[in-house]
Amino acid sequence: MGRGHVPPSSSIDARDLHQFFEEKIDGVRASTASAPPPSFVSAPPGCQFSTFSALSVDDVIAAIHKLPDKQCAADPIPTRLLKDCADVLAPFITELFNRSLSAGVFPTSFKSAFITP
Repeated sequence: MGRGHVPPSSSIDARDLHQFFEEKIDGVRASTASAPPPSFVSAPPGCQFSTFSALSVDDVIAAIHKLPDKQCAADPIPTRLLKDCADVLAPFITELFNRSLSAGVFPTSFKSAFITP
């Protein structure tokens, strides 16, 4: 799909791929048809993430260095640059993550993704 790692295969065409996913979706729907609909309950006021502990700058730096050297169009900064500047950026990223955890809010801009098969 344009990533250049594996040469394209001529043995699978778009119709085959479409049929595969149609069957996959139909199978999931059939297996969950009798399940009750999901229910959601709002968290009571003052509820906190008690099982999450605050991140340290060292935790964030270690996680950044473990990232694969690739990125997608949604990444605002190239991964190589993020890794090169991890020591400078990690305190700010740590603060962002810790505030998100303590407030129980996940920024909407982090909820999007580009997915390629």
